[in-house]
Amino acid sequence: MAKSSILPLGHLDNSNPLAGVFGCNIDSFPITYLGLLLGAKFKKKAIWKTIIGKFEERLLGCKSTYLSKGRD
Repeated sequence: MAKSSILPLGHLDNSNPLAGVFGCNIDSFPITYLGLLLGAKFKKKAIWKTIIGKFEERLLGCKSTYLSKGRD
């Protein structure tokens, strides 16, 4: 539970005692989950730049592995 967090939505009065019972932290949005930002504005370009960059890196690896250079 030390890696877990409570993410209250809206106003929650008793989040501190609840976190003490479960032995976890209190966090707020936006958070990163599996490399993606959760709770962030999806129209921001900065969010999509990181995702597009990850896909471009993966595609470069695929291109060099599966595409032939042709015959010389």
